Amino acid sequence: MIMEGKNLERLSRLLNDEITIFQELLKIEKLKNAHIVNQDIDDIKKLTENEEMFLDQVAKKEKERETIAEKLFQKYRIKSHRVLSALLEEIPEEENEIKNMIKKQKKELVRNIKDLKKINAINSRLLMDSIKFFNQAAHSLQNVEAITYSNGKNKKNYNQARIIDRQV
Repeated sequence: MIMEGKNLERLSRLLNDEITIFQELLKIEKLKNAHIVNQDIDDIKKLTENEEMFLDQVAKKEKERETIAEKLFQKYRIKSHRVLSALLEEIPEEENEIKNMIKKQKKELVRNIKDLKKINAINSRLLMDSIKFFNQAAHSLQNVEAITYSNGKNKKNYNQARIIDRQV
């Protein structure tokens, strides 16, 4: 029982850590949103690098959580549906305090992940719209007509008027 309680406490601490990390990721995504709108490429790059650091932390915490969860799944003989919800159903009444804490953490973690997905989808859409706009602008600039001067005559040159290479 003591080991079981310690694993539940470790699981709870890890969930708290993950919640904190996801909250930081959410802040970063919101900042990225503002910088995408303002087209602050350097700031977006810095935020993305910062985001990658937090994603690495999430991956490490997930591995730790999987290890602890595996021990708990074995303890409670959970063979199928090896998810946190199944584990919560098997935690005995004498562990209700930690069980309720983990339930709250699970809800908060799920909410943070949903919020993160939502803002990430908005940012992706903004980036795609920016790329689409840039491609349209590049295409328009390729079709601009240029006037060159040779031998004192005006001569229209359509192909040399490309300001931006077609491969952009």
